Amino acid sequence: MTTAQHLTEKDRATSADPVIDVTDLAKDYSSKSGPLHALTGVSFQVARGEIYGLLGPNGAGKSTTVRLLSTLAAPTSGTVRIAGHDTVTDDEAVRRSIGVALQETGLAELATAREALRQTGRLWGMSGDEAAARADELLALIGLEDAADRLVKTYSGGMKRRLDLALALVHRPEVLFLDEPTNGLDPVARRRVWDQVRALRDAGTTVLLTTQYLEEADQLADRVAIIDGGKIVAEGTPDELKRAHGADTVELVLADERSAAALAADVLVEGTAGRATGNRLAYSVRNPDSAVPELLLTLHSRKVRHHGLRVSRPSLDDVFITLTGHGIAPGDDTPAEHDEPDAPTAERLRSLTTAATTPKTDAQGGAKARKAASPLTQTGLLLRRLLREALRNPAATAPNLMIGTFFLFVYDGLLGGSAAAEASGGGNYANFLLPTILLFTSLSGGAAGLTLVQDIEAGHLKRQLTMPLSRTALMTSFTAIGALMVLVQAVIVTLLSLTLGMSPETGLPGLLAVFGLALLWGLGIAGYSAATAVMTGNAAAAQAATLIFFPLLFISPALMPASELKGWIETASVVNPATYLLEAMRGLLNEGWDAGQLATGVGVGAGFAVLMLAWAATAVKRGTSRM
Repeated sequence: MTTAQHLTEKDRATSADPVIDVTDLAKDYSSKSGPLHALTGVSFQVARGEIYGLLGPNGAGKSTTVRLLSTLAAPTSGTVRIAGHDTVTDDEAVRRSIGVALQETGLAELATAREALRQTGRLWGMSGDEAAARADELLALIGLEDAADRLVKTYSGGMKRRLDLALALVHRPEVLFLDEPTNGLDPVARRRVWDQVRALRDAGTTVLLTTQYLEEADQLADRVAIIDGGKIVAEGTPDELKRAHGADTVELVLADERSAAALAADVLVEGTAGRATGNRLAYSVRNPDSAVPELLLTLHSRKVRHHGLRVSRPSLDDVFITLTGHGIAPGDDTPAEHDEPDAPTAERLRSLTTAATTPKTDAQGGAKARKAASPLTQTGLLLRRLLREALRNPAATAPNLMIGTFFLFVYDGLLGGSAAAEASGGGNYANFLLPTILLFTSLSGGAAGLTLVQDIEAGHLKRQLTMPLSRTALMTSFTAIGALMVLVQAVIVTLLSLTLGMSPETGLPGLLAVFGLALLWGLGIAGYSAATAVMTGNAAAAQAATLIFFPLLFISPALMPASELKGWIETASVVNPATYLLEAMRGLLNEGWDAGQLATGVGVGAGFAVLMLAWAATAVKRGTSRM
């Protein structure tokens, strides 16, 4: 049974308990010329089990509406309630109730479909077996079983869209948001998505979709809101909008052009003249049931013969032009080459969808929103994905791991021998040099920002932000990948330093303490890089931001003992956190355990790391509007 059969138009429009309830929604953005009003006074309601379409051109406010409804941005004014929860005051509960597929597919290109679905299931708190079963269920639903273990980067546009939809369904959401779900797809792939959306509706899922395709709104939506210039200008079922704002067309095929031209000016239907095009005569009418018999009687009385008559309904294009004064000009939606596996048949699709979308219920039979995994589990899962992608992209990972080796041999070659011994105060130069190289290699913690920017640009971070994931877990995973880069390099550089004569006075425990101090510095840089990435969303900016730490090392005892520093450099080194880390590390390697010196180094390093990580966590909470 379809929604149309068990939910009347009146029920949809006047539902006392709407799943989506939007009231006087407004969103303003600041610009150089003043406030930009993206949305103004938008209000609508969506009933359970309904497909509600937002139809409008690019820039009309469709995507802004989805961002506000999915908690990616906060409204300037107005209220939004999803499944009874306010998107501002109860945003976590909203995220537990929704699934979101944005314009950007937001997929991890170096993962497989099976991996992506399983990880998403685990993030939603499923066990490993449950997540694996759910992944298989959804792969069958979207018809990607045979391509499940291929990397996503090899998929066609249609396959990516179908996987994007499956990821939004993993937790069986009560409400599904689809932002331009078929943009850029070829006609075959587009109709497959339509079939899947209808099947979801028929299985009871409430769907809000945005589209600039008139046919899509007409074919899919139970009700349509026409949005233009940030305002809803009309709302109703496609048929209601056509009846209220469009006219039927009655077209006759006559024997010759002269008859058509003469009758167009002479015969009025509903008080309106006809339009002659060649031997065809057309009239726009509001009531074809009465207009057609009247026209045929008139033609019969004038002994005018015709060879055919057709009555056509108005299109949503006609309605849109009537209401806004302009049509919809779709953006660049050049379809990708069609290269997709067969989708399930319509009958099997209905069966699979019912099984794949039926929500879990509580003891009272109501829909039960799934809780996400614990923050610690989330961090582990997210870090695992980043590590897997790093290993699958050695061309990008290897250069980061070579930074420390480069600095080690450059400085050892330039300052080796007697000059090195003098620079280090007559001690073991390898012991003196290792802390310097470790702090230089810690700059590779900036990989956190680069990885984060890649996720921002791909839309992957947006997808994660629509889930009830810990923002701290998100940032911790990115900073951890940067810190891991630092740790791996520390091991490589230390092993190479041993070949150059490095011999720590405090043995292995002291060496591990040196690693810990370097790691604190690397964590701080990773946090700084991640915060910059969120604030700018730009890879070049995130990479350049770490360069600020180079001067800090050059105005510190990095290349010579603190006693040899002179003038302003000596003064600056006193307030430079790198100084205290270097002195603590060198003390461990050259002098032995000095509790006071070590405590100072740990305190400075930990303070720097905590400050930068806190900044990163704050940035991701506040910076989603920039993504």
